[in-house]
Amino acid sequence: MDRALEIQANLASKFPSFVKNMLPSHVAGGFWLGLPKKFSEMHLPKHDKTVVLVDETELEHETKYLAEKTGLSGGWRGFSIAHKLKEKDVLVFHLIQECKFKVYIVRANALSEIDGAISLLNLGARVTKMNGDVKGYENFSIIVDRLIIDCEIPHDLRVKYYELCCSQNSYLHDELIDGLNLRLVVGVIFEIISIADAIRSSKTRKCEDLKAWDNSLKAFEILGMKVGFLRARINKLLILSSDLEDALKRKIVEKAKAEEELEVLEIKRSRVKELIENSDYEIQAMKKKSKNLEAAFLEESQAPW
Repeated sequence: MDRALEIQANLASKFPSFVKNMLPSHVAGGFWLGLPKKFSEMHLPKHDKTVVLVDETELEHETKYLAEKTGLSGGWRGFSIAHKLKEKDVLVFHLIQECKFKVYIVRANALSEIDGAISLLNLGARVTKMNGDVKGYENFSIIVDRLIIDCEIPHDLRVKYYELCCSQNSYLHDELIDGLNLRLVVGVIFEIISIADAIRSSKTRKCEDLKAWDNSLKAFEILGMKVGFLRARINKLLILSSDLEDALKRKIVEKAKAEEELEVLEIKRSRVKELIENSDYEIQAMKKKSKNLEAAFLEESQAPW
């Protein structure tokens, strides 16, 4: 029971929870599970409704909640048998959504063994490698300061974050500074996923965009997030983008220089054209004058002595 209470204390406090010790009637015979009356009145509906129990593999089990009796009936037997519950086992029920509990099981015959995601907690021990600990997404939980924050992150984003962790064979949040606000941590994870998606979907990006992403990741790295692989990818893209921008700038300068030279040539051409036109005019005038000069020359040469 102490271990179960310790687990309960480490769950996200924004979602209510309770601890239930398994009695013979819970796991054999009638298979009826009474829930704490005060908890039921505060957090469960006033009428009969389906209540979902989510196990360590994220498999959902539907049960029938009887409001008048404040307990679980239909479906509880299947859950109990499927998980081989025994007398004196202790269950921690965490209400993660309306009428949906995440259930953690502490075995009576091995109090150090905790099913599912809680086994990853190790109550303080941090796991740095995923090889032997996480066989698939169904066993993946995001644990910060010994608190499971899975319910804070939508399923699709958890899948993406799981894939990022798998790509590095490590929990990216494993070395986070202790005592960080959980909302901050969730926001950081959201932003990392967003940046990773943006990197994947980008074709060509301005250096300013890439640098902004890198600045964000640098800040997350200071907090302890393992995002070096994303920063390395951004650095490569920055180099490629920089090379492209440098080549573009060189070409722009080359074009501007050519345009300046063309402008100079146009001015020279205009002046030469004007010179040619003036020369044509002067030549015509000189030809006309030459004819007049020829007549005067003849007149003078043939004049009487």
